[in-house]
Amino acid sequence: ALSIGEQQQIVEDVLQACRTIGFFLITNHGVDSQIIQEAWDVTANFFDLPKNEKMQYQSTNETEYPYGYEQQEQLTKGKALD
Repeated sequence: ALSIGEQQQIVEDVLQACRTIGFFLITNHGVDSQIIQEAWDVTANFFDLPKNEKMQYQSTNETEYPYGYEQQEQLTKGKALD
């Protein structure tokens, strides 16, 4: 079991990654590799769709719901932090 200090360090590391990089990677999680592959496949299938189909998933109010298709397919820093 992790100590309170170790747990707090993990929280701080995740927060820092989210604020500066935008994502983080978790290893040794025990999630079945088939589930992970299926998630990658679904993601690839979505981005392979024609643009007009992907646009159906664009947020109509990014202030209240800042999720959905953004008309670009590369990661960039720029969303305001909560």
